[in-house]
Amino acid sequence: MRSRKSRFASLLVVLMTSLSTLAFQVPTTSLPSSKSSQRSDPAPIGISSCQNIASPGNYVLLQDLTAPSPCIIIRNVANVNLDCSGHVIFSTGGAPTISVTNSTNVAISGCTAHRSAEDGYALEILTSSSVNVTNNDLEAVHVENDTNVQVLSNRVLGAYYQVSTSGAIVENNDIVAYQDQGGCGGVCSAFGDHNQFLGNRIDGKWNGQLPVVRLGADDGIVLNSEHDDIVYGNVIQNVWDAGIETAGSISNTLIQNNQIQNAGLAGIGAYYDTGWNNNIVSGNQIRDTFVSVYIFFASYPGVPDPPTIVFQNNRIENNVFTSPKFLLGTTSYDNSINIFLVDPVTGVAAIPVVANNNTITNNFLPTYQPGPLLLPSSAFVDGGGNHCGQVRAGSPISCNSVSMMPSNAGIFRSGFLWLLDADGNRQFNAPPDKIYAFGGIAGDIPLTGDWNGSGTTKVGVYRSSNGLFILDYDGDG
Repeated sequence: MRSRKSRFASLLVVLMTSLSTLAFQVPTTSLPSSKSSQRSDPAPIGISSCQNIASPGNYVLLQDLTAPSPCIIIRNVANVNLDCSGHVIFSTGGAPTISVTNSTNVAISGCTAHRSAEDGYALEILTSSSVNVTNNDLEAVHVENDTNVQVLSNRVLGAYYQVSTSGAIVENNDIVAYQDQGGCGGVCSAFGDHNQFLGNRIDGKWNGQLPVVRLGADDGIVLNSEHDDIVYGNVIQNVWDAGIETAGSISNTLIQNNQIQNAGLAGIGAYYDTGWNNNIVSGNQIRDTFVSVYIFFASYPGVPDPPTIVFQNNRIENNVFTSPKFLLGTTSYDNSINIFLVDPVTGVAAIPVVANNNTITNNFLPTYQPGPLLLPSSAFVDGGGNHCGQVRAGSPISCNSVSMMPSNAGIFRSGFLWLLDADGNRQFNAPPDKIYAFGGIAGDIPLTGDWNGSGTTKVGVYRSSNGLFILDYDGDG
């Protein structure tokens, strides 16, 4: 039996060759008249066995269920509310535990749906609209050809897979990958639009072993051929490739204020059939990986190349990259930002390149790591304010060098209070040690450096909420 990963990958290849045939229609909802009479909700309908739900109503699960899947089937119906009341539905078969097909205005809550095998889904939603999935414990979710699905405050074991879906909101979920996940272990969305992925907590379960052992999840969030999406405020950790990865053409998409830690290659990456247009990557905090942003073009296996590599009108701004993994001594992995649309050695592209007006600005990158590698240089604009290490000759941007390595220890507390071991004896004794306030807002990120070139290290903060660097220029606290 093929794994879920291989079946999903096969599905992506098929869809990529027929993307032009997809169309979406978002249903409209009219408000009730103010003269409408008030009606009480119908009495709950108790469920004590696996069954098909084909009529509107409020359904309540009365006991735990174990059966060959599928167990609960919601098909060709509108206005269904399923409340499992914390009960468990355990599936021993290959089909989804809970299935929703060709339905609208469906709500599912309070369910614990698990499976005896990893190959499959606990919840599948197909060709439906206005489905709300809230406060469940689910083992893998598959959503396809849907509109206006909301997946809120669930615990998901495995991953959330979404295909050809528009207007989805995936928010405040805890997603934990299988130890042997292999593929996407968080949110995977392909061939959709106007989707939002907000405030999710994703643990890919990679153990951090280098060279990379491909256990746990490949990536945390994957967007494949999507547009007008928002990826905001997610916390992603322990993946063996990229925290956030894109493939295919991505446009009008915001990737902002995400926290990414312990990724095997990059914080944010794009490799296969890469095309970016009018995207914003802003305010992300990335640590414990090799490269903060790593973008190049590679052919997608089994899919014809696009006629051109398009990379234009994008902004990479106000991102913070700290604690990079050790340098490998190779151009590909050592630069803090690495975007090459042509070969770094020959300057030749695999296919014609249309690239221009991509702005790099106000990023805070390690000074002891080589600065951004950006090719072709004519495609990039220096927006200023970048703090990073040395860039190679001919780079389209310049960097201000800011030290992140203070001579002696210090403590930064509560976003504003500095305690500095000025004499380096690893004890706090003032004087000569110093204590003073500088900063002032929770979430301020501490910095140190010789801001005025006097030879003395000073303090500062980076305020990610607005991209502002606040520096104690003269060192007077």
